[in-house]
Amino acid sequence: MAKSRWVRPQCPHKRNPIKSEQVCGLARIVRAMVEPELLNNTLWDERDLTNSSCKRVIFPETCVLTDHILKLVEGIIANLRFFN
Repeated sequence: MAKSRWVRPQCPHKRNPIKSEQVCGLARIVRAMVEPELLNNTLWDERDLTNSSCKRVIFPETCVLTDHILKLVEGIIANLRFFN
């Protein structure tokens, strides 16, 4: 395998682990945003602003991160090569 700047010495068998690791890290962030949104369900009938501020941040950020993750995964899958 030819040396390239993307190959890490810890993972010589992987050709491009950076994008895959980025997807895993971003997926953890999106998963962590689910809990505050679930906690807002208990305050659904109350008319206060404690859950409103959380919704204003979590929903747009989650949508942007999910879109970015999907684009990264699409690029990873499009460039997959299998060796026998």
